[in-house]
Amino acid sequence: MPWICPCGKRNANDRASCESCGNQLAEVRETAKFIWPVPPHMMDSGERQPAQVVKRKANPLTLALIGLIVLLVLVLVSVSSSDNRQKTATRGPAAAPNAGTTPTPQNPNTPVSAQEAVVKESAAAALTQPEQPSVPADEGAVVSLLEQCKRRYDAAPNEFQKSTLRRERMAELGRIMTGRTAVGWIGTIAKMETNGSGNGILEVHPPGYNWITIETMPFGGTTIPAGSVMYEQVSRLSVRSKVIFSGEFVESSRDYLQELSLTEAGSMDEPEFLFKFTEIRSATAGDSRPKVEEAHSEATEGVIREGGPIPFVGCPSDGQVGPRNIPSSSSPTVPVDLQLTQRLAYYKADLGPGVLAPRGWYCVGTYGSSGDALYVSPEPIAGDIIVGANARGFMGAAIEISRLYGGTSGRFGVARVIARVFPAHRAFVTRVVDEGIVPAVDFPFGPYPLDKLTYRGNEIVEYQTPARAEGLGTDSWLKKNDTPIDGAAILVGENPDLLYVCVRLPADLNDLTALIIRQAEREASGK
Repeated sequence: MPWICPCGKRNANDRASCESCGNQLAEVRETAKFIWPVPPHMMDSGERQPAQVVKRKANPLTLALIGLIVLLVLVLVSVSSSDNRQKTATRGPAAAPNAGTTPTPQNPNTPVSAQEAVVKESAAAALTQPEQPSVPADEGAVVSLLEQCKRRYDAAPNEFQKSTLRRERMAELGRIMTGRTAVGWIGTIAKMETNGSGNGILEVHPPGYNWITIETMPFGGTTIPAGSVMYEQVSRLSVRSKVIFSGEFVESSRDYLQELSLTEAGSMDEPEFLFKFTEIRSATAGDSRPKVEEAHSEATEGVIREGGPIPFVGCPSDGQVGPRNIPSSSSPTVPVDLQLTQRLAYYKADLGPGVLAPRGWYCVGTYGSSGDALYVSPEPIAGDIIVGANARGFMGAAIEISRLYGGTSGRFGVARVIARVFPAHRAFVTRVVDEGIVPAVDFPFGPYPLDKLTYRGNEIVEYQTPARAEGLGTDSWLKKNDTPIDGAAILVGENPDLLYVCVRLPADLNDLTALIIRQAEREASGK
């Protein structure tokens, strides 16, 4: 069989050396891994045979090197397996055993590694840690705006640009904080004190922003009245307590929200906003929305007896000569069934009558030369609900109590109601019509066809306007819907003023309606 030398020369298989280069073919066989025969396409047909493999002699050094490599690989595999077992142990407790199997008891004397102990403590802490409430969207937007304006203010090169930033902040706050109401905001108590009268003074920081302060004043209508329900709630808290709070920012024509700093730099770098708290509680007590207690009462007329304290809620108000202070006086004595004391609060603005309403609702007052009004609703009260010719009114639950003055421009409203339901006072309507300011057709006589009336004398009438109907109930900012409106019209004084009450509550609170109306009647009569 011919062989090819590494030099490429073809040699007969009986030669000991290459004809061309003289290399010993035997040596080639010893040192080469393979000596390939002539490729098939270069052979004659009789020479086509399988290649012959020449085995290389084993080298002891090579074998030793291979053995060392194998040993190192085995060691590395063993170390890797040990690491994997350790990582598995740090991932947390093992999965629960399958149903029907009994876990293998562990020896109590077996030491637990420090790492495993830390893992177990962390897992236990995670299970017992109370869920932290999330920051409401409007609070987050306000804080983000304040932070952005602070950075831009500090970077502004001159006073002109700095003052412009303050005006821009005011406009943006007005866009974010329509109504100036905060509901379910999150914060940390920074200060708890009392003034000379014993009323509470409170400061709260939004989470992570100790340079922003939401606070009451030591005097005026924003303090927390001593002895009030909220005072008792705050007294259970402490400085650095995380809280959920609701209330109303005080209005300002310069910053939109009343800011107490003496300088512009203080207003932008460390703002302090005046706030009237209406609710505050621990952040671990539940969700961020104020709740109406679900206790129900079977109180009926003649079974009402003195109950516990009714919390007072001071309401912001605005009108003919600008915003009024939020009042801080205490609630009147109210004869209420014991079971209702935890479901009601007494709401009042600086001017005008107050009214009982479910706890946790919102309120706002208005006033002018014709009279004053107070509105209470379970939802924040935006200005376009009650202000302007195109005000949309309340489409859902709400309470309205108003007082129209019979001796001012309010006399036209008084005359319209008298014409409807107080025939004994028809002479008042005649005098108003005789003035010639408003035509007589604006004072139709006789009740609304669908109203149900209950007279309690010549000066008090209770009414119910059915669902989807026009009546005394819709002669207010309460718009008709699928729920009736209850209320009362009360004449007070010789040149009578009109006290007007309209009540529409959610179905689960309807048992409060009669009590709300009767308390308004009591106060109108001076009882």
